[in-house]
Amino acid sequence: MSGRFAGVITSQVTPFDDRDDLDEATLRRLIARQLDAGVSGILMVGNCGEFTGLTDDERVRAAAWAVEQVDGRVPVMAGDFHSSTSQAVALARRYREVGADAVLVVPPYFIRPSMDGVVEYFGEVAAGSGLPVVVYNNPARTGLDLTPEVMRQLYGIPGIVGLKDCTRDLALMARKAQEAPEGFSVLYGDDDMFLESLLMGAKGGVLAAANLVPDLLVQIYRDALHGDPRRASEIQNRLLPMIHSWYTANHPAPLKEAMALMGLPVGRARKPLQPMRPQQAEEVRRRLSELGLLARHQPDAV
Repeated sequence: MSGRFAGVITSQVTPFDDRDDLDEATLRRLIARQLDAGVSGILMVGNCGEFTGLTDDERVRAAAWAVEQVDGRVPVMAGDFHSSTSQAVALARRYREVGADAVLVVPPYFIRPSMDGVVEYFGEVAAGSGLPVVVYNNPARTGLDLTPEVMRQLYGIPGIVGLKDCTRDLALMARKAQEAPEGFSVLYGDDDMFLESLLMGAKGGVLAAANLVPDLLVQIYRDALHGDPRRASEIQNRLLPMIHSWYTANHPAPLKEAMALMGLPVGRARKPLQPMRPQQAEEVRRRLSELGLLARHQPDAV
């Protein structure tokens, strides 16, 4: 498992049908599109996948469908964001049973444990589940920051194989990438600085925008690491206004609506997430149009 996570990993949205149930057929089509675009991995039921809006049974079902659809071509990671150690271990075991390759585990949130407790938590999920763990640093959402000092404690724990880092301080991310042992994957999680993260040592990214433009993100990755960073920069700069138009409050509701505008309907985000207001919807539509991404036939309402 070590070293398998690199390149563009799609933070996959979870599609729902008109009854607000999981939509298996649409999920399989979306994953097939990702594979055709050349992505290197799929993250199920993360932030884009509306982890907090799903039951554990739904989380496992969605992960199982993804594993079946991927059929071993790329690794499948599954989100495990419980604050309880026992619940996190139990869910990770279920993911292992359906064939997931790893779990993405966030520090316990709301309860504000000590960092010693956080380190122990990650280690126990890895040991108790038998699945490789990618730890998730998202201080804006959890209130806890996996600093380079914390990461040094995690590198030597068996079963912890990677980091998804959403720090806005790329210098800190670079330190983690430089200090990580061989085979440990430091992945970046903010789409708008994907290229910069690669140039500063990240092995890849877990990206929301891959739901929309997986082929262009794969091109950025290939150009950045294989000889044409100027073209990679041009592509990323073209994408930035579009990314900023939907990566706002109520995420991933605006992202899912952007997908519908592209002809990829995936249903609404579950409440309490709210649809875009008309002004934002028009901005998203305009930015997609600038990139030639709007579907020919538009829905009556976004």
